[in-house]
Amino acid sequence: MSSLKLNEFEKSLVQEISTISGSQELQVREILEFTFLRQLEQYIESGEISIPFIGKCRIDYEGDEFVAGAKLAKVSMNLKPSPLLLRVIGEAEDSESAIIENLLQGKIKAAFQNKLNEE
Repeated sequence: MSSLKLNEFEKSLVQEISTISGSQELQVREILEFTFLRQLEQYIESGEISIPFIGKCRIDYEGDEFVAGAKLAKVSMNLKPSPLLLRVIGEAEDSESAIIENLLQGKIKAAFQNKLNEE
């Protein structure tokens, strides 16, 4: 499979997810690439994409422009945040973090359990 060229943020994200999850970087990268392909399919079908945990993003094509010789689409985007994102943002702004703490505790417990099972 031909891979996408990742920018520095995307490379860093793959490394961080790999480190935190214990999954190989190639596996993480492939999952992110397949997620992107699925989002492109959604755009083609409906003009919007689902961003996991974040919400739905409507993308409106407004034509093309040329930047440094490359043809790029001009688009406008409108995000409809998910209920989860709204709750987490609300907690963060209120200096609370119950959802984040519960999620992190669950991930840490699962990681410890996996390590114990490996030994």
